[in-house]
Amino acid sequence: MWVIEPRFNTAWDFSEGLAQVEINDKWGFVNTNGDMVIEPRFDFTRKFSEGLSAVLIGEKFGFIDSNGEFVIKPQFKDEDGTGIISFSNGLARVSINSKDGFIDPSGDFVIEPKFDYASSFSEGLAAIGIGGKCGYIKTNGETLVEPRFEYCAAFSEGLARIRINDKEGYIDTSGDIVIKPSFECCIGIFSEGRAAVNFDEILNIENTAAGYIETIYKKRGFINTDGDVVIETQFRDVGFFSEGLAAIQARDGRWGYINAMGEIIIEPQFSKTWHFSEGLAAVQTSDGKWGYINATGEMVIEPQFEYADSFYDGLARVKVNNKLGFIRNPLRTP
Repeated sequence: MWVIEPRFNTAWDFSEGLAQVEINDKWGFVNTNGDMVIEPRFDFTRKFSEGLSAVLIGEKFGFIDSNGEFVIKPQFKDEDGTGIISFSNGLARVSINSKDGFIDPSGDFVIEPKFDYASSFSEGLAAIGIGGKCGYIKTNGETLVEPRFEYCAAFSEGLARIRINDKEGYIDTSGDIVIKPSFECCIGIFSEGRAAVNFDEILNIENTAAGYIETIYKKRGFINTDGDVVIETQFRDVGFFSEGLAAIQARDGRWGYINAMGEIIIEPQFSKTWHFSEGLAAVQTSDGKWGYINATGEMVIEPQFEYADSFYDGLARVKVNNKLGFIRNPLRTP
């Protein structure tokens, strides 16, 4: 089962065959065999994306390739506290003099830093903020939607969540509002043609033990890309659809899974759950241990971990004795 024995205090999921790991307060990368292929020498790293990883040395970020060689020397600061964003759609967001812009893999500015805020590109569009309002730009820097929304999310399946007058809806990649802002904050992104939405009043419950106010939406359900409610509002909370199933939280706090028709496929019985990935989902049982179930609810990997994450590229990050390692997906051929 083990591909990489648990030995890391901190580690992240694999991306492009490499995973970020921390040893003695320095970050490096291991491959899928557990070999340290980029020695821990950075103060922080981002996952590899499009062949490059953002790494921090001192107070400045640069970008390295999969051999650990600098392609873009450290020169960018995390001025707004949101971090350097990995490359997406051929561009990465960086900040200069408290303004965000985008560079290409050579480190040259393609879109000059002029925004108060910018997200990464998704489906060829990025959210940008100016003067407290947000809109969207294309990869050539051309404005698709002038900043006029209170909130702008990333595009997914051709739609992006936006907020107007404290109500949320969706625009398409032409910038047109296709689902009228009528939902309470905060609705979900579209996945497999469904998006989670909130209905009814909001409950603010004081959690005195934790010292904060917990916001709970009384009912959550799902809409389709036309904005029609396709799964009635009956759940305390929901996840997103993945591999035909979505996690749902019943009124008693337990989690299970439904299909795209809203039918309960796996009865609510778990303390916590993650989405399905590569045929399995990580679930936490009542004793606090994590294991993995298949799409019928059968326990494929018995609960034994202090924490478990979803599978990516056949590997999943899990914790045992407060150390992180990686296990192989038993449904996949090595």
